[in-house]
Amino acid sequence: MKRTILALAIAGTTLAFAPQARAYLYTTDALEVAGQGRVTLVPGAGTLDFNSGVLPAGYSGGAIVQGTQIGVTIPPAGDDSPYWNVGPTHGEVGVAQFDAPLSYFGFDWSTRDDYNVFSLYRGGQLLVTLTGANFSGPSGYLNIFADNPS
Repeated sequence: MKRTILALAIAGTTLAFAPQARAYLYTTDALEVAGQGRVTLVPGAGTLDFNSGVLPAGYSGGAIVQGTQIGVTIPPAGDDSPYWNVGPTHGEVGVAQFDAPLSYFGFDWSTRDDYNVFSLYRGGQLLVTLTGANFSGPSGYLNIFADNPS
């Protein structure tokens, strides 16, 4: 089963986003899939999973793990499959780099704690930083849309 874009415990994840992005829209709607957690409802969104145990091309840092280690890793709700866990537990931030700019990025944010940070970059330029404090509820799916007017 495919999981949408990323399922990870965020603590310093970075990725490139669309050029000329001026505003972002955040939504939390997703579909629950038994044993696989939540997946996007965004039509046409590319998806991936971590079931092979190998990070996809363009991804670095963190570790692919499965299950719960108290105080270390917590999978997304309802997800029994492997997931990408990043942060101090695994010694480094996680980075996802893409060949082309994105106008959408979504992932199952396992624990939206205040100390978990998610940052979007274009090249070396920081576009936006989000923490768990920006959203209600302890976990959930996060859809991020970039507004790129011509």
